Order: sequence, then structure tokens, then C-alpha cells
Amino acid sequence: MSVLLSACEQEMPLDDGGSGIVIEESEVEVNIDSSVGDEAVAGTTVIDSDLIGGTFSLVAASYSIIEGTAVSVTVTRSNANGEASVSYGTHGVTAVSDTRNGDDYAGFDPIVLVFADGENSKSVTVQTLDNSIAESDETFEVYLRSPSDSYTLSATAVTTVTITDNDEAIIDQTAEQSNTSGTGTAPLSWSAPVTKADGTPLSLSEIAGYRLYVGSSSDNLLLVDDINNQSITDYAFTELSQGTHYFAVTVYDTSGDESEFSNIESKTIS
Repeated sequence: MSVLLSACEQEMPLDDGGSGIVIEESEVEVNIDSSVGDEAVAGTTVIDSDLIGGTFSLVAASYSIIEGTAVSVTVTRSNANGEASVSYGTHGVTAVSDTRNGDDYAGFDPIVLVFADGENSKSVTVQTLDNSIAESDETFEVYLRSPSDSYTLSATAVTTVTITDNDEAIIDQTAEQSNTSGTGTAPLSWSAPVTKADGTPLSLSEIAGYRLYVGSSSDNLLLVDDINNQSITDYAFTELSQGTHYFAVTVYDTSGDESEFSNIESKTIS
């Protein structure tokens, strides 16, 4: 609302009897915002504090994926008003990114993620790398940093991604023959599986142990030892007689369920 004041030239006497102040004929325009109530100040813009600022967060504190697949990490903000941004990046814990000559995941330096007016959720993708190395679970982090002015980061600004290996247990075919004529040894090693037969994840804590089989043919294997220890992944067959021997390993879980044979390997003792 505008109020136009008009004044004619007039003399205003001073209290001390001196000469007055002359106001020339003029027009003075005063602007008052009548939409914000009695406390409005002429020429002042009032901004609703609810329209600016907020908090950036990661939806989940952790993810678990199979090696070679991508993880989708969701970033949210608490206030969808106006445009805002936050940066995100990756950091290796036990996993090593390709940017550091590793082969576990595709890492990158911080990237700015921009939220348009009205957006409060966006997803970012990190690709893990498939390799042929049998290894234990490895982890890396996705983090947030450098939010826009008036924005902060929540307590969930870092998420941990666990990569589970997809390589099957492979028996080491290396065998050493002893100096004793007619006998030999066959040292074996394997890695703990990370998935069950139905494809669901298998954690190390679910593994109870391993069973070792040997035979004179691949279809006639007999149990020779039961290793009731999930951390032992090697074994040496000794005093093997002359001829060809076949070896296999199985894993069994804490419920007593046993897997099929691993790949069957052979060694000839001469």
C-alpha cells in the first residue's frame, strides 16, 4: 500500500522563538507492506525462515552387494524449497578403487550433486568390479561433504558398502612329491564361499567347517577328515601311494547342511 503525502510551503515556528524551518512544496511517497501485519516496517522485505536451509542425509548406514554389481545410494534433504547442492565421494576401507590401482570398485573424487527446487531425494551409483580372485569381504565408504549455505549434514553422512566375493572355492593343484619312493603329498587350499546354492549370501559366521574327500576316481570319493574350524582353509594329504588321487572339499554351516563337492582335482604320484 502506498501513501502519498503532499505539503505546501509553510513556516514551522521553533520552541525558542527563532525562525522556523521552511518545507518546500513536495510529494513524499511511503511504501508499506500491508500483507505482513502490524509489525511491518516501511521498505523492509520479510523472508520466511522455513523456506531456506535444511539437512542432507544418506538414507541407509550400510549396503551389501555381490562383487561386479552396482550399489545405488540415496541422498535426501529435509527441505525441498529452492535449489541446493551437496558433494559426494568414495573412500576405500579394505577395498581398493581403480583410481588407486585397485580392482574392487570404481572410485571417484567428490562430485557436486544438485537438487532442483522441489527435489528432496536423489540416487547416486557406484560400480563394483568383478575379478577372478577369491577373497574375503571388502568395504568402502560413500560420504557427503560441502553442503550449500544454510544446509548441514546429518549424523548419517557416511555409508559403508560391503562387497561380497563371487568366486568359487578353488583347490590348489600344486602337489609336492616326497623323496620316499612310492609316496607323496598333496597340499590343498581353498577359499570360503560367500553364497549358498540358492544364491543367497553366506556370511563367515554361518560356516561351521569343511570336509575333505579323496578317492581313486572322481566318482568314488571318501571322507577322510572333518575340519571343524571356519578359519582353516588349507590341508596337506601325506603318504599318498603311487597312482592318481582325486580330491574335493565341501563346506557345512552351523545348521549342519553340507554343500556339493567343490571342483574335483587330481594328482598322480609316481
